[in-house]
Amino acid sequence: MKLRIDKPLDLTDKETHLVLMHSILNILGVLIYNVKELGRMSRDPEVMKPVVETLENIREKLDDQAFTHDQLQKFDQLLEYLSSSFVVIYESFPELKDDDTYKSEVENIYMVLSELHRRAEEVVAWKKDPFSMTTISPTDLKADMERFFDAVQNNSRGAYKIDFSEADRPILNTYKMSLEIDANNDELVVPMVFKDVIRDVLANARKYSLPGSRIEVKITQQNGRTSFSCKDEGVGIPESELENVADLYYRASSGTARETMGKGVGLTKALYVTQHLEGELWITSALSEGTTVEISF
Repeated sequence: MKLRIDKPLDLTDKETHLVLMHSILNILGVLIYNVKELGRMSRDPEVMKPVVETLENIREKLDDQAFTHDQLQKFDQLLEYLSSSFVVIYESFPELKDDDTYKSEVENIYMVLSELHRRAEEVVAWKKDPFSMTTISPTDLKADMERFFDAVQNNSRGAYKIDFSEADRPILNTYKMSLEIDANNDELVVPMVFKDVIRDVLANARKYSLPGSRIEVKITQQNGRTSFSCKDEGVGIPESELENVADLYYRASSGTARETMGKGVGLTKALYVTQHLEGELWITSALSEGTTVEISF
């Protein structure tokens, strides 16, 4: 079934802010989980408790716009604090310095921090106006998406891989992602926040599909008109629920059976941005066959 999602979003100012902070909140959630895992691996979970509490405090206060802006500009302090915490662990448990699994977990946390840093820089850049236009080359956009999904893959701890290569053959336990971009003068001119929307939609496609499936993304920009589509082979959305999928915190019943860190905000952000741009959001979906999200403005 194909349906245009066009119901008005009745969001408060606080909800709008949290929707725009969606990717920051998600990455903080991943970081908190990983730090807890690090504490468990050190055989003394209490050693990382102060770090977990600091991160949870930041996440809980991100509904305050002034606090958010202040914290995002203090990223170097957060990085220094986390690094010093790792030193404390190594001093308390020197045997962990030679533990490859533990070192891999620390490296994973730094990769997540790197993604958080990039996202924080983006949010600070568009704080006053998320819809201010920016120019990005297809090469840079592809590199950004590949870097993001490298972090996602690494965080899976070997559960799956994500392949952006042009090889057409299916690969066991691997998501095959293709990203095709056609733009005037090999440049995309889009609102700053739209890159965040692209990441969110692709992340959803990955979450609700099985390894071994394909995710196909196409972006076209010609004569001032932008079209974006993301097609997956995932669980699909029940027809009766399709009109509700962009409601804040709504998750389709076909997706709730899968354990994810998602909160049901990604499509809300996509619809919010699309409506602000006076564009259109269409979703085509069938259970057990997959979903296609299309945005044009």
